[in-house]
Amino acid sequence: MWIFQLNHPPVKEKIPEATPASLKKGKDVLFKALADNYSGYRNIRTSVKESVVNITLGQRSFTLDQTTTVVYPDKVYSETKVMGMTMKRVVNGKKGYQTQMGQRKDLTKEEIEESGFGGFYDIYHFRTKYNFQYLKEEKIKGIIYDVVYITNKEDKWVKFFINKKTGRIEIKEKIENIGGQKGLGKTYLSQFKKQNGISFPFKTEVFMKAKKLVDITMKKVIINKVVDNALFKIDTK
Repeated sequence: MWIFQLNHPPVKEKIPEATPASLKKGKDVLFKALADNYSGYRNIRTSVKESVVNITLGQRSFTLDQTTTVVYPDKVYSETKVMGMTMKRVVNGKKGYQTQMGQRKDLTKEEIEESGFGGFYDIYHFRTKYNFQYLKEEKIKGIIYDVVYITNKEDKWVKFFINKKTGRIEIKEKIENIGGQKGLGKTYLSQFKKQNGISFPFKTEVFMKAKKLVDITMKKVIINKVVDNALFKIDTK
């Protein structure tokens, strides 16, 4: 077991020093939850998710239709339609790009790695990259959660709030950047449906400073569908 000390998140909460005991408990609690509710990530090959995304930034609101196709472990194709425009984001291994309003931008190494950090597939298959530190029990809206602080050597972090009764991960905390608004975000996951050994949240709400900025309703999820690999082709400019 390894321990590394990170710069703590830029929030008021003081994160205690990790210890062998808190790391063992964090790992035990999290992987019990994963075994009970997310075991399908052990053998998942592909996923296709269709969602409606509502974003509110100041006085402006947008509704997006989004389809995300993943071939695990490292291929992602996302297509987002809004106001008659189509935006794409493609990741294939260590390369990727996104398009918007006819403009193409190559993704940086950091942007590509950020998209995988803390994902259930990544945790299951590459767990040695992470520390899982147990913090405390916390009661929120009458529900008691085990709080696990997940970190890596690159200073990335996320907190999982695991419902002690259901074993589902129902709240996440991390630093978000939504439409240029950067700060501590709290994501609430609900309306779970279990499919192929995975409890998928069909409702996702992201709050920053107690204001809801993002509301996602998942319409459909298809697991292990045959996917056209041409989606992930990284064309030269």
